[in-house]
Amino acid sequence: MLYVCASPIGNLEDCSYRLIETLEHVTLILAEDTRKTRILLNRFNLNTPCQSFDKYQEGKKTPQILKRLEMNESIALISDGGTPNASDPGSYLVRQCMDHNIPVSPIPGASAITSLLSICGINCNQFIFGGFFPKKRNDAVKLMTGNQHLKWPIIFFDTSKRLIKNLEWLNATITYDRITIAKEITKTYETIISGPFPDIMVQIESIPLKGEWCFIIEKPSIKTEKQIEILKRITHSLDLTPKQILGISKYLTNLSKNELKESLDMI
Repeated sequence: MLYVCASPIGNLEDCSYRLIETLEHVTLILAEDTRKTRILLNRFNLNTPCQSFDKYQEGKKTPQILKRLEMNESIALISDGGTPNASDPGSYLVRQCMDHNIPVSPIPGASAITSLLSICGINCNQFIFGGFFPKKRNDAVKLMTGNQHLKWPIIFFDTSKRLIKNLEWLNATITYDRITIAKEITKTYETIISGPFPDIMVQIESIPLKGEWCFIIEKPSIKTEKQIEILKRITHSLDLTPKQILGISKYLTNLSKNELKESLDMI
């Protein structure tokens, strides 16, 4: 059996009894980073052999792991923090196990994704996980544009080095109902900020950026000059009241009233 184990994303007290029991009884632990996994094992006095298994070694080591599993060994796969295969290695090994009829079982637990969703105050019955925020602006635009009609919340991971630059680009490029950003969830310096962009940027100024960040945007919608130009032509050619124009325009673009008033040259 291959056990795919979710590990704490910061606070070791978030370990489940089932996770500890699994890590104690398997033959081998495959760890994204053995140094970090050793901290967890030492905390609970576990002496199970541990082997490095990051994304660079996954393809090379998988055949050997499959042989051990076929000999009825039980092996645990664990990432640095959170759930494997959510922006962490593991998908290739799991797929190979399935193709070789080797049973795979999840040991559920912590995830930065669901942790942020739980405290953002946004209806997340449906959402998109975008992974790490795209480095290429065109990729970011495509993602936002593809979600234009769905209007689902989008959640991203980000690095401290790119966070401010990406947030500034988002503020200039999209409109949204709400944004919530967080760093070091469950850790000592856990920080959660929610609200409009200006308020968030003011609060960030007094916070060290170092750490692991994630953020969620509610109903993101691309601001496009073409949209505004089409709306101008439509609304100026119809005999509508300003209130009717705002209602139609907000439905089509998801822009705020103030943005629409400015864009449509309305008083």
